[in-house]
Amino acid sequence: MARGASGVLALALVASGCMSVTYGARQALLGTPSRPATRIEAVDPFATASTPGLVSRNKESIDVVVTRKGMEDVEDRIIGVDGRVSFDVRIDGGDGVDVLDMMWSPPSAPPCEGAHPARALLLDRGAPKPHTLSPDRQVHWERPIIVRGERVVAAQFDEDEALVQAPSVVDVRVITHEGGAPRESCVRVPATGPDVTYWGRNRWSFGARLAWRSSLGFTPSSTFTFGPSVGRWVGPVRVGVEAFFGGTWDDKPDLKHAGGTVLCFASAGPDCEAVDLVGFGLEVSGVAKRWGRGSALGWSAGVTTFFADLTRLDPTGGIGATRTRSASASAPRLAVQWLAAAPTIAGVAAASPTSALGLELFVEAPYTWSGEASGHHVDVGLSLLWF
Repeated sequence: MARGASGVLALALVASGCMSVTYGARQALLGTPSRPATRIEAVDPFATASTPGLVSRNKESIDVVVTRKGMEDVEDRIIGVDGRVSFDVRIDGGDGVDVLDMMWSPPSAPPCEGAHPARALLLDRGAPKPHTLSPDRQVHWERPIIVRGERVVAAQFDEDEALVQAPSVVDVRVITHEGGAPRESCVRVPATGPDVTYWGRNRWSFGARLAWRSSLGFTPSSTFTFGPSVGRWVGPVRVGVEAFFGGTWDDKPDLKHAGGTVLCFASAGPDCEAVDLVGFGLEVSGVAKRWGRGSALGWSAGVTTFFADLTRLDPTGGIGATRTRSASASAPRLAVQWLAAAPTIAGVAAASPTSALGLELFVEAPYTWSGEASGHHVDVGLSLLWF
């Protein structure tokens, strides 16, 4: 049964590449000057966009340029996606403010002459979405963007690994209309720094776990399990439920593969039992510490319940004879996790909700409900997980 889990693991690794999280501003200062009232609303430090000039032809990504002869291929590319940082800026446009452009830079840069001009500007929809799958905002290429009332304008910038971890500002170049006379100005909005804090907007969280256990309460055999999970973030804690299946590598034990129980996942030999199990788990988890762009230390606590059919060699029944039994157990569980979390930015709280891929070391104390308690009182395990 563990063979099937390997294919699901590959799918989980691919899905982990899509992990992302939007951080909403919990504290943000008003921009200068104060009119129009402008402040940071949110940031997505893992935004992506297709590389300009990249087209798909014959299932390949091809970089093209426009010449007098038309579009010409330049070279093949494997990946045609640019990494970007996206800031949501809430603007109170009143009767009407024209947004000309945005820039992202350190505070020392001259106003509206920043290091990173906006690659794209997006505006939240002013009318009901035509479809539930339609995006909440869309790219606007026309200039200026006219903002009436309170609207959110998002700007996508090229990634800057140093700037996302340092104080920075977003400058908004606007035209205001007061007294019938248009006037251009630059509103400087603190984006990161000591006075700006962020918290993840993740609520529902879907993931999976591939785990190896040294033993179970009702068997000394070591096993693999795989299962999807669904959870919801409640403040800094992810409350989740998991279903799983798994067992030992072989369908039945034999006399050819001797060895210790730690290797039972590779072959259920005479010292092992062949295990076929299903179960579920309840879990609370969170992030204890962050460092760098996306590294984190996580924790987890929960309880896991197993239901299993077990087969082992029967030495009293002749060559090849086996004995089958059933068992069930529950196990309180504690774990520490090393995570590659969604990229962060200066000001994100350490315990903020996130998505992540990582390794987990756990310990369980199983209690056998039914069947023979022939396993260990404490087992340890290692997991590959994402959520």
